[in-house]
Amino acid sequence: MQPTILLVEDNAEDYLLFKQAIARVYPQAGLHLAPDFPTALHYLYGSGPYRDRELFPFPSCVFVDLTLPAIPGKALVKWIREQKEFKKLLIVVLTGSRDGKDIAELYRLGANSFISKSGDVEEMAKTLRDMNSFWVAHNLIADFSASVPNPGKPSADTRGASFFYIKPDWPDFEPPATP
Repeated sequence: MQPTILLVEDNAEDYLLFKQAIARVYPQAGLHLAPDFPTALHYLYGSGPYRDRELFPFPSCVFVDLTLPAIPGKALVKWIREQKEFKKLLIVVLTGSRDGKDIAELYRLGANSFISKSGDVEEMAKTLRDMNSFWVAHNLIADFSASVPNPGKPSADTRGASFFYIKPDWPDFEPPATP
């Protein structure tokens, strides 16, 4: 199965850089672009021009630019997490900002990770490789159906895997409300 990535990015230069970096790290990945919030919604729901799931498969991961036009990336992250069918979707926020308030708010809204935008293809490719190492080899995914969690090392069958393939098998749950 080919992993599918949805990149929600309005800047053509950032898109081309990301596309080149993904091609170097995950040449088998299908990369689809949504330049704004409404287009991302159509893609995720498979509506409008994205009805054909053979051509536009549901993504394994969504990379969201923090500074989208009209409706910001924060709103998209929040909206995705409010949709029951998208709660398990991996969301990575792309940002040029290091504002701690933005980062804290986006984690609270449901972002899984952040990466800094880079103007260099090799640097972005390294970041994506490092991210893959974290999600596949080091991150422990909670299994809410198990009575005792198993924090052991990842099995050998995860070698060579990509975080874009991760499809956690846990029941939906609602985190406690934050004050």
